[in-house]
Amino acid sequence: MSGFRTAWRGRFLFFLILLSGCRALPSPPSPSTPLPETPVETRMPAPLATPSPIPTPTIRIRFGEPVWIGRGGLRAARFTPDAQSLILGWSVGVSRVRIPDLREEWFTPLPAPLRAMGIDSRGRWAAAVLESGAVVRLSLTDGSTRFLTPLAPNAQWCGLDWSPDGEWTAVQCIGPNRGDPITLIHWETGTVREVPDSRISPGVLPSPYWSGDGRGVLLAALQPPCPRFLDVQSGAVRWALRVGEQCLSAWTLAGSPDGRQLAVPASQGVLLLDSSSGQVVARLRGDPVSGFPALDVPRETLFYDASGERLAALGSHGLGSGAPPPPMPTQVWALGSGRRLGARPVGPGDPEPLAGAFADDTLRILYEDGILTAWRYTQGAEEALGRLSTEDAMPPLMMSLDGRYVAANLRHGGAAIWAVAPSATPVRRLSPPWRHPVLSPDGARVLVANPEEDISHLLERETGQLRRVLPGGRRGPQGAAFSADGRMLAYGDGARVRVVRLPEGTEEAVLEGFPSGQEIHLVVWAPDGQALAAASGVASGSSSLEPGLIQIWRRGSEGRWEPVGRSVSVRTTYARPLIAFSPEGEWVAVEEMPSLEAGASAVRVIDRRRGAETLRLAEHELVGWLDARRLVTVLPGTSELSIRDVETGERSARRFPRTGSEVFDLSRMLIARPSGARGGPDIGRAVEVIDGGTGERLAHLHHGSDIIEIRWSPDGRWLLSLGSDGALRAWPVMEPAGRPGG
Repeated sequence: MSGFRTAWRGRFLFFLILLSGCRALPSPPSPSTPLPETPVETRMPAPLATPSPIPTPTIRIRFGEPVWIGRGGLRAARFTPDAQSLILGWSVGVSRVRIPDLREEWFTPLPAPLRAMGIDSRGRWAAAVLESGAVVRLSLTDGSTRFLTPLAPNAQWCGLDWSPDGEWTAVQCIGPNRGDPITLIHWETGTVREVPDSRISPGVLPSPYWSGDGRGVLLAALQPPCPRFLDVQSGAVRWALRVGEQCLSAWTLAGSPDGRQLAVPASQGVLLLDSSSGQVVARLRGDPVSGFPALDVPRETLFYDASGERLAALGSHGLGSGAPPPPMPTQVWALGSGRRLGARPVGPGDPEPLAGAFADDTLRILYEDGILTAWRYTQGAEEALGRLSTEDAMPPLMMSLDGRYVAANLRHGGAAIWAVAPSATPVRRLSPPWRHPVLSPDGARVLVANPEEDISHLLERETGQLRRVLPGGRRGPQGAAFSADGRMLAYGDGARVRVVRLPEGTEEAVLEGFPSGQEIHLVVWAPDGQALAAASGVASGSSSLEPGLIQIWRRGSEGRWEPVGRSVSVRTTYARPLIAFSPEGEWVAVEEMPSLEAGASAVRVIDRRRGAETLRLAEHELVGWLDARRLVTVLPGTSELSIRDVETGERSARRFPRTGSEVFDLSRMLIARPSGARGGPDIGRAVEVIDGGTGERLAHLHHGSDIIEIRWSPDGRWLLSLGSDGALRAWPVMEPAGRPGG
């Protein structure tokens, strides 16, 4: 399997999901492409001979209705009862694809992130729970929907199950410092009611599973009185899910087709229980079966075939923090004999199985990276049937200078480009091993890297037509950039930078001097295209702690490039500001940080024309340029923006409530960051916009998933947020008249 899939191990840990509030948020990456000298319709002052006043918003900034860009990552999947189609739950949508050609029959966008999904046993309907508290029923024929909103918003984890007769849906969620009761929805009548005495503890993941007779539903618990089936009418306990004093798992259950048996995981295999009493009727010996959710949207780990004669358990890496978890392979048993028919390991580098179904003498398995396989479990052979195109974007986001297009690597390989507008699919998708897309200023061309073959391609975005094949493909995702006029391209080729003239594709220079074994992680052009800076760092997968090198060059006569300065930093592989040219390109500010020791950071300002350092700010961190002469930095451990005139040394300061995850729009002195502890119930799942001059909060923009990157578009017309589920959201910045502006 490793030959046709890309590994991914970045998944949520179960116990992190249990925490209802506090989560450590990484610092969102900041743009690596320099802003245009005069951004469209912003209030950034033009470069002046003398500094202008610090800009503050002269009007209340407003944001228009947000749009979801693309559909996000593949979060859930269910096979239809005949195993001939897949129902796919994306971050913000649901689709149906046929097997084996994986042709999409319909896609239905959703207005909020997906939290749980399931289909009824007859294959007529799907139901989905959303972060907003809405529950939606979808027709499996055409994807048409019916929405209800019976739940509280800000749902962090939800469980959903259809009743055996397919008439009712049971849903339950937990949110920040809250646990909800089990809610029953009868879709034909619109009846919504709660199961009495079914409120769950906020620290327990819900799993409202129906009993085989349709009279009870499961209330999950971690300890005695253990998970228990409650009567749906009275809330009375029917029986508890336990053996002796030991509680059994509530999160991995499967009912037999006749409703008489219930399969639950055991330390060595599976227990079969009488579904009316909970008594153990049989034990299937084998390897451990995961009793906890492996992913952040529930999956069906255990399932029977249609005849009830075979049972399968999907494998897992387990939760494992600390000691490695025991192996949890995908397994199949014959229920008549109790014999295990096959086991397929899930290796450390393999994606998690997402869904499975029996199809004749094979087990069809869909993995989280989109690969569909047929496993002949009695023979051990597994064949790839096809691959879905998954679309969960990863940081950093790379935008065209005009703000119309955004590009990113995808979690399971490849890359994609989207228009910054409502859309369900990318405008250009690049299959593995192509990575690291970088857009030209107008978004018409894209440079992509193939690290396996060590080449790069320059493509037309709209048609995909190949324009140039360029040597070198080993670099970081921000290790290439177009000049602001689009006439030059600089990109990393291992430990050197190649400079190319466009459109002819002639190589003008190769800039070297970086440590051998490192790769270029960042390239930044001066606004006039007559200078550039680049930063190297340790290669991907390296454990070296060697600092990276930042080098600056200017373009002399006849296209000759001359070095004018350098710096070192151990953070050159971080997504943070390292290099910033002033708007006129006269100065360049770079970070210096030779070690991670406290106080080791500094910001150096270099006059590019003289090649001399003109200012050094010890213990400061770089933010950017306010105008042609004033540099903005922050002092670590403080809530102070320092603004300094690099010619006169005059200094002023602005205080703001700092978290360390801020992204700045200095043209308007605006700060955007993930919502903090005082942001309400959606901590880390919303964007706060703050006035950098006063510290006043101007907007609270709800995203819905844990935010891993925020960025302003280079033209100032959009604010984008990327969630951990791969969902990308964009808010238009509005002028008073209601039109997008900056």
